[in-house]
Amino acid sequence: MEQHPAPTLHEGGIVVMDNLRYHKIKGIKQAIDKAGTHILYLRYVP
Repeated sequence: MEQHPAPTLHEGGIVVMDNLRYHKIKGIKQAIDKAGTHILYLRYVP
């Protein structure tokens, strides 16, 4: 995350995440927060 997508994030941007296992890896949220980007979590609503 720190090597590829994180450097392309822009302050004020939005990253949409779902329940993918990769999105739960330790440090992912911190790398996104460090870039000044917001996280939007998808929710399944039946």
